[in-house]
Parts: sequence; C-alpha cells; structure tokens
Amino acid sequence: MISVCMITYNHEACIGKAIESVLAQNTSYAFELEIFNDASTDNTDSIIREIMQTHPRGNLVNYHLHEKNIGLSANYIFSINNCKGKYVAICEGDDYWIDFNKLQKQVDFLEKNEVCYLCFHKAIRLNVEKHLYSVYPSVTQLDFSDKDFFSLSTIPMASVVFRNTDKIYFNEQSVQLDFNLLCSLMSVGTAHMINEVMSVYRIHSKGATFDRSAKDLKKRINCLLAESKYTGYNDVVKKEIGRLYGFHILQFLTAFPGQTTFHEKLDYLFKLFMIPKSRGNYIKEYKAILKSILN
Repeated sequence: MISVCMITYNHEACIGKAIESVLAQNTSYAFELEIFNDASTDNTDSIIREIMQTHPRGNLVNYHLHEKNIGLSANYIFSINNCKGKYVAICEGDDYWIDFNKLQKQVDFLEKNEVCYLCFHKAIRLNVEKHLYSVYPSVTQLDFSDKDFFSLSTIPMASVVFRNTDKIYFNEQSVQLDFNLLCSLMSVGTAHMINEVMSVYRIHSKGATFDRSAKDLKKRINCLLAESKYTGYNDVVKKEIGRLYGFHILQFLTAFPGQTTFHEKLDYLFKLFMIPKSRGNYIKEYKAILKSILN
C-alpha cells in the first residue's frame, strides 16, 4: 500500500490539478490519496469534495479537514503521522506530477532495494508569476549514502517516495520540516535518484517558502543546533547538520552584520567549536565570527 500525502491551504487555483495528477497514476500496487486541508478559507474544500464525488477514482481519496487552522508545521507533522502505507509519497496541493508511471517506477526500486529508504527524481521548478522554469537537481549521481546526500543543495519534495518508518523525528519548532524528514531517512538508509523529470514544483507568491530574513535565519540556526543533538540521527547526519550550522552562521553574519549582540556572537563561536561537524576546517566561519566580535 502507498499513501500519497497531500497538505493544502488555500490552493483553489491548483488543488484540482494536483489531485488529478495523483489519481491518474498507473500502478500494480494499491494506493490511497490522503488530503489534509488546514481549514482553507477559499474554495479548496468544495473542489476536493467535487472531485471525490465525480472522479472515477474518487474513492481512493481520504479527506481530512481541520475545523480550524493549525498552521503549516502542525499540519505537516499530522499528515506524515497519519499516512499508514508501507511507502509514503509527497505531493503538496500546489504541485503536481507529470508522469503516469511515477509511483510504479519509484516503488519498484524501493521493493528491490531494501537498504534504500528515500527515492526521488528530477522536477521542473516553475515560477508561475515570472513564467520561468528550470530542471533540478542538476546532478548526475544516482545513489547517495548518508555521507554525500547532504551535498545536494535541495531535492524536489513532490518527487519524494519514502519507506515508512517509526524512526522519523520532527522538531516542532523547526522552520524546515522537510529537512527533519530527510535527516531521519538518511539516518536509517540510503537514497536513490531516478534521472527522469516527473513532477512540477510551483513557485508563487502564496506558496510556503523559507524566508532568508534575519529573523528566519536566526531561527534556522537555533533549529539546527537543537537538531544536531537529537540522538535518533546517526553520527554522520549529525555532523552534516553541524556543517550546515556553521554555514548558516556565516551567512547570517555576512548578510546581517549589525543584528547580533556581542554575547550572541561569542555564543555562536563557542557552539561552533563544540558542535560535531563533517568535512572542512571552518576557518572561514571562525574568522567571520571573530571579525564581527572585534568590529
């Protein structure tokens, strides 16, 4: 059984295409579409209900409508925790799939490779307002261990199918729960990329994207520090989190030099020394913090 996890909030312009792209899948495996609507205030609810009633495969949809808005993070965690299939595929309500055999290809691979916990593929990144698109990730490597997976800057989450496990950890304060999910999966297995373009990730003004403001970068740094201490991640993953912690500190101090107190800078320096980290000597990060302290 495959659970397709779809969270949505005010996606009336695109939820129909997202649902239909999932219901159009050709698979030899049973699958269900789990939709989690975070109390949308537009017509998202009525569009979902109409498709459930009129689509020939509408019976495959299990619909969860929250009575009141619980927020993106809470809805994300609730959705993953309520997908009970052997495998879970992700497709948010403003993304969609473009290959009818996507699920079959990915689950076939996972069935034959038990050590693999994460299968993804390339996708189109579509900027709706600017009418621009690109294909990502731009890599040729297909198989990833915990040591090299985090060299990828990003992967398309609407391309992800993962082996369901009770080892998934979410930091409820995190601004990037996708990252928690990926860290959990890479702590227990490997990843594989199918070198085909099979989904579309929409970028639009109403979409949920990580803001690179000083406030959000600071929150991201604190989240990374907390996540580096989670005992459920293996040592390699924790060291990769440490590397990202140093990278984000450098990015924060470079972009917002005047928004950190003297004591906060000392604290960053101390924690960067102490946190386990992967490859690199981190001289650049240390120098940046010291320079900020002295200025």
